[in-house]
Amino acid sequence: MKAKVPLDVQFLVIEWVYRSSQHRRIDYRPLRMCALICKAWTPIAQRLLIRRVPNGTLETRSHDERPIVCLLRTLRAAPHLAAHVRTFLKSAYLNLDTDWQEQELTALALCANVQSVVFVGLLRTSNVSPELYTRLEAIPIRPKFIRITAEASQINRVIKIWPSVRALQVFAWSCTQADLPVQMPRALQALSTSFSCIPLLWPAPGAVPPMLHDLDLDCRKEEDMTRPAVLASGVFAQLRTLRIWGDTCARVLPAAVIEQLAVLDSHHQSPPYQ
Repeated sequence: MKAKVPLDVQFLVIEWVYRSSQHRRIDYRPLRMCALICKAWTPIAQRLLIRRVPNGTLETRSHDERPIVCLLRTLRAAPHLAAHVRTFLKSAYLNLDTDWQEQELTALALCANVQSVVFVGLLRTSNVSPELYTRLEAIPIRPKFIRITAEASQINRVIKIWPSVRALQVFAWSCTQADLPVQMPRALQALSTSFSCIPLLWPAPGAVPPMLHDLDLDCRKEEDMTRPAVLASGVFAQLRTLRIWGDTCARVLPAAVIEQLAVLDSHHQSPPYQ
């Protein structure tokens, strides 16, 4: 008699398939096969497939059908899956297609347990519909992570909607003095940004969020002229974990700052989120 692998162990293997691809382009094909070949595997595979949406893996009825349309159809046919959505990809190009914006907001409203909101594209005044922020405020979600590339004024608008954000990946674009300063969430604990953005985020040392202890810093293609302003910002004084991409720690930070860190990583390649 052949020994059977316990179902909970099988589930762990399926989840490992998903998690093993988190830091590279996710291949959803193994999960789709798991959902189809075994009824016992279907629930766990579906939950993992729906965790990050829209991801383009849902079956379409026509070549031109958008993933967001497929997502809405799936959530309406199986409402229980909405509770398993953790990351929602929100388009920043909102004036290009009003129907698309409405579909995204409708889908987001169904996903009450969303933990991360990723704005895809450059969020700027010229491509933001006036009612966007009003609609977002009405959606009862409280994400803990936001990724956004935007003008400083738009970053402020998004943070105002979700002030309890604990982790932020932010890249300021085309800032003016009227936009500054960017108001960082007081509860912020982890930040990913570029070296040149720090003077825009914290024009004064006292503006650094008191709970910020984790910094992921992209130093590629940065000019030395930005370094004095960054070092004077006070952001490094309270850090415990620092990851630097595209430069050496010795060139970026003085020895006194490096000595206080509990965790320090330095990488010459590009960060995984680029």
